[in-house]
Amino acid sequence: MGSDGVRSSIAVGLAAVLLGVGAPLRAQAKQTGSPEQQLPREITQLTGFGERAAWSPDDKRVAFMGRSFGDAFEIDLATGLTRLLTGHFQHSGFLRVQYLPNGDFFLIGARTFTDVRTARGRDQEMWVMKADASAPPTALNYKISEGVAISRKRMRIAWANTRAQYPDRT
Repeated sequence: MGSDGVRSSIAVGLAAVLLGVGAPLRAQAKQTGSPEQQLPREITQLTGFGERAAWSPDDKRVAFMGRSFGDAFEIDLATGLTRLLTGHFQHSGFLRVQYLPNGDFFLIGARTFTDVRTARGRDQEMWVMKADASAPPTALNYKISEGVAISRKRMRIAWANTRAQYPDRT
């Protein structure tokens, strides 16, 4: 048998295994109730609220947003304690919180909130807050479009901008 014949036999055999040829087809049983109440053994629910979670550099904590244009929180995985990071100063709400490799926080938020479209499309800025969160974050005076890629090992980030943020540059 040539190499094309061997490939065909392997492909047919693999397809038979994947499709379960010879075994009766069974419909997956529909589950009732909330998925959160039927989590697999290897998944643990950390909190009952939040979005956009990010792991700490040491994998011992998780930072997350309470909601879009809201406050940032951090949960300690060993103790289960949740800490409000941005509740001790006035702000217009943040969209994201992430860790920098040194443990400080990188936040994305607007200085002022006009409306959702304007805040998301034009006004989001980069902010940095010390790991102890004892003082308000420092604005880096540069706009950012929604997300950021942060190195886990070196103090380097990558981000995108929109034409609305910098019409003369993009």
